[in-house]
Amino acid sequence: KITHIVSSSGRIKVGVFELFEFLESEGMDIYLATGDNPCSVYPLAKRLGIQENFVFPQVDPEGKRKIISDLKKSYEQVIMVGDDINDKGAFEEADVSFLILENETKRKNVLKNIVNYTITEPLEIKNILKRFKI
Repeated sequence: KITHIVSSSGRIKVGVFELFEFLESEGMDIYLATGDNPCSVYPLAKRLGIQENFVFPQVDPEGKRKIISDLKKSYEQVIMVGDDINDKGAFEEADVSFLILENETKRKNVLKNIVNYTITEPLEIKNILKRFKI
């Protein structure tokens, strides 16, 4: 079973609903770990259909790494999806990682050497996972 942690900047990116439908149809659990405030995170998670007990608001970078580490004890494989330098530790801990690049910055260049995949749109995750037996 594969678990996804999806970090969000508070807005839902194009293609996320379709991606989540695919992940759920494949029997995958989806977690949300973010540094954002619970007042914004829980409504976002509800809109995305993420179970409340799979939501972790106000998580710092080390907390994200720990969440991935803990999930690896329960799941065969854990995939991390993130978009910034604060996800570095979680990327390093995950079995497979996706960096979503919306814009190029120097601080994100270091992440390109850590992650398995660099993408620009969430739906690219679906296309990549479909190539593998998941």
